[in-house]
Formats: sequence, C-alpha cells, structure tokens
Amino acid sequence: MTKLQMMTEKQQLVLRIMRLAYLVHENTSYCAFIRYSGHVDELQVEIRRSKDIWQEKLFQVELVDHYTERKNEGSRYPQLDATVALLENILRDGRIDFDEVGEYEIRYDV
Repeated sequence: MTKLQMMTEKQQLVLRIMRLAYLVHENTSYCAFIRYSGHVDELQVEIRRSKDIWQEKLFQVELVDHYTERKNEGSRYPQLDATVALLENILRDGRIDFDEVGEYEIRYDV
C-alpha cells in the first residue's frame, strides 16, 4: 500500500465531517457550507436555515489547526469527533438540537 492510499485517523475524520455536512445539505431542509483552507489548516462547517434562506446562519463550527495531535485519553481528536457527532445527530433527527449545539458559533483552536 502506498502512502497516498493510506489515510491517517485525522484525514479520515476531516473527510467524514465534509461528507456528513454534504449529506446534511442534501438530505435535510438545511443548507450546509463547508470550507477547508489548507494554508491555515482550518475547517469550517456552517449550517444555514434552508437552501432558500441560506443567509441566516444557525451555527458554525470552526476547527483551526485540527491536524495538531492531542495526547489526552480517549480520542486524540475530540473536537473532530464532536463535530462528527453533531452532524450525525442532525441527519438522524432531521433537526438541530440547540441545547446540544450550545453557543451560536463554536471555534476550536486545537
């Protein structure tokens, strides 16, 4: 297996987040924006009210420097895991649980 064929845990999580955000956009009434800026190592996911009312941001998750490994117990990437769980819950429930989301805008400096 070549290096290009092998994916790290981090790469898998980032791609999973991008895929889930796309699925939220395609399979719910929400509109999802996904941005990856490699030059600053930042991933942003925004969920907007709907495809017609896309100007109304409901929440944003911003993951900065998400490739930095963490040495804490459990997941090495808890912010990425939390974002996966949040998007999976939106897909499962078809709605946003704002008690779970908490703040309007979530920024993780990881």
